[in-house]
Amino acid sequence: MAEEELMFSMEEVGSLKDGPRNGCGHSRVSFEDVNASDNEEDDFFICPITDYPISPTKGSFDNLRNLTHNKQLSNSLPKNSFTYKEAWKHAIEKAKAMPDPWAEFHLEEMETEQCTRYRYNAVTGEWVKDDIFIKISSQPFGKGAMRECYRAKKLSNFSHSSKWKSASNYVAKSYMETVDREVYFEDVRLQMEAKLWGEEFNRHRPPKQVDIMQMCVVEMTGRPGNPLFHLEHYIEGKYTKYNSNSGFVRDDNIRLTPQAFSHFTFERSGHQLIVVDIQGVGDLYTDPQIHTEKGTDFGDGNLGLRGMALFFHSHLCNKICKSMGLTRFDLSPAETAQLDCTNKLLQSARTVLRGCEELCGSPRVRTTSLGHMPPLLFRLGENSSMDENSETDSIPCSPLSMGIAVGRSPMGWSFMNEMNETHRANSDHKDSDNGGDSGYPSERRSEGDPVEHHNQLTEEKWSFYHSSRSHIHRSSCVTMEVERLNAMVHERKIGKSILGKVHLAMVRYHEAGRFCEKDAPWDQDSAMYHMERAAMCGELEAIVALGQCYLQLPHHILSEIELEASEENRRKGFRFLLQAAEAGDRPSMILVARAFDTGFNLSSDRTMDWKQAVHWYDCALKMTDYDEGGEFDGMQDEPRYLLLARLAEMYQEGGFNLSADPQRAGDLFTEAADVAMEAMKGRLASQYYMKAEEAYGMMEE
Repeated sequence: MAEEELMFSMEEVGSLKDGPRNGCGHSRVSFEDVNASDNEEDDFFICPITDYPISPTKGSFDNLRNLTHNKQLSNSLPKNSFTYKEAWKHAIEKAKAMPDPWAEFHLEEMETEQCTRYRYNAVTGEWVKDDIFIKISSQPFGKGAMRECYRAKKLSNFSHSSKWKSASNYVAKSYMETVDREVYFEDVRLQMEAKLWGEEFNRHRPPKQVDIMQMCVVEMTGRPGNPLFHLEHYIEGKYTKYNSNSGFVRDDNIRLTPQAFSHFTFERSGHQLIVVDIQGVGDLYTDPQIHTEKGTDFGDGNLGLRGMALFFHSHLCNKICKSMGLTRFDLSPAETAQLDCTNKLLQSARTVLRGCEELCGSPRVRTTSLGHMPPLLFRLGENSSMDENSETDSIPCSPLSMGIAVGRSPMGWSFMNEMNETHRANSDHKDSDNGGDSGYPSERRSEGDPVEHHNQLTEEKWSFYHSSRSHIHRSSCVTMEVERLNAMVHERKIGKSILGKVHLAMVRYHEAGRFCEKDAPWDQDSAMYHMERAAMCGELEAIVALGQCYLQLPHHILSEIELEASEENRRKGFRFLLQAAEAGDRPSMILVARAFDTGFNLSSDRTMDWKQAVHWYDCALKMTDYDEGGEFDGMQDEPRYLLLARLAEMYQEGGFNLSADPQRAGDLFTEAADVAMEAMKGRLASQYYMKAEEAYGMMEE
């Protein structure tokens, strides 16, 4: 099924005058306009077309969403002259007339249970706790790999207890295997932060907007053990998995928007994360996964850099990627050829570009700047590869970096201590399912809402989040990444590129045979291609491995690859080793020093130079001064006393641009003897003491 246009045209939207525009160019419809015919408030429905809430009655939440995501709503509306008020009245009436898809199961006859609901606000990092009433079926109606699903109904906090037949349909999910209770809360935090990225994607005016389901945790306090469930609205329609957290891309129902959304999150987050595992009904997604650079949060599904590599190995940029300014991830010719089938399928997708898509990183996609900075602490930004001492370290680079200062610990679990206080603060007004203090601009209530002050604070943080991200965008292209690194004139460039780490992960996957058929040879050329890209991005491990590989030295990465022993490869290898030595790699320092010392592995465009050799030997010796637990250990590869002794011999003999210095030679031999004695090398220490005496004797002569 090809992707089709769902949104109204921008010309139609631009002609409406029902209210101010939101960030995506759509007209705002007030709650009073939409619900003018009903006095009693029911569950909020967030329209995927306008991104603003309406309140259909008689349990028609599900029907109205199904109408929209099944594309019946947009086809049934007049395309020329209409107002949003008339359109929504028409939609609500049609939704009321639709039957309840779960009527045959008579959930209203199930036992009513009171439970505690926990909802997460990804903008503020706060958890909200309240009590609700639900009915859950006793038998699951579906199972996934880890969870099973139960039909449920939840009574709106604004509805009468006798209206269970009109209550909204929900899906309650629980893990089939016993898991830590915090896993349920971590899953909600993941999905709500992914929803924030959906909001960011929509601000760039893509052809089709996306939304991610609201999900919360419910604690069944009336049951033994207080079991937990995930609770989210039931959406009727064809459920499709568009991509996975391990590189799968659906090829029998090619879609542009899901893949472009994942690519967008990678670039817009400055490579710190990517939202994948996109699945759901239409462009209403649920159960996504977030891969982060560190790979330490969001559960076992967070594959970190490996997950990013798996996505880009199967991703071919489509026309939405290009219209939003997303750049192509570097793939080898062989890898690109493997995606030719995907390229042909992309041509069949019928999404129509508007021509008004905003480029990822465009300075125009921002809100009014604030006069002060909210008290934000940046969780992902603290130890990331963002440029040191640059402005980007002082602003939030990700929605994940918000919220610690407002009552959340780095792992997000300190909310329990503040739950009662938060509950009391909200006890005067019961929140609906999707509105209230959820924090998302698309789910904001009307101006007169009792939580106006809280929403104002949320809006400030939201505004700051967008306005401060105008220069965080990073390209997926190595060429542009190298330009960024070269602009870091006075800063360390090695290890500062997450993109380089992703390419190195691609190398490891190729070497492990992840991208080839069973028993088939793995693609060595593609592995070398990504190794070179990782080295271009300043990934030290790749630089060292390439230097060793080109010089026919033992190397632990791509150990099966043997390159031709040519003079060109020799020059390349020495340049890589010299770059690694300058970056602080001690084994490379020693190899470079010995090349200048003995001429072994020295490229033809250079000559033996003991002055250079002394410099690199000294650098290697300084690396052994690291305290215990440091990055280098001089006893592991080249003992310190051997380097000191070689330096002493060079100063004693002189030559190759180095002047003889017997005094310096004697001192170095003495130091080498002392170090050898500490290393329990008594016989060697005696030889060094004797050579020291010889060097001092040359001074007297």
